[in-house]
Amino acid sequence: MTLEQLMRAADRGALQDLDLLSHEGAVYLVEALIDGSRHLLKQHEGDTRPWVFRSLHDARNALVELPFQTINLVHLNVCDEMGPDTLVTGGPQAAMRLPLPLHP
Repeated sequence: MTLEQLMRAADRGALQDLDLLSHEGAVYLVEALIDGSRHLLKQHEGDTRPWVFRSLHDARNALVELPFQTINLVHLNVCDEMGPDTLVTGGPQAAMRLPLPLHP
């Protein structure tokens, strides 16, 4: 999904949720929930790789015109990155989700 497609979805009210996925604190990906399906943001139509941001600030700058109020900063549990089940907990733990204003 490109930024233009994301804007159109938001304008028609189909954008349900917006997440900024943090991977190891250095790579951030934007994931949108639209009509019940999750889509990673890509820079150009036809890209096979998602658009990588280096910070919350960079993602906010790219999404500045998006008519949506919040973005969830999502940090995955370190144990979840090792596999679906862990010896410590006996199962996956929920990711930390922190809702933040998209437009500070």
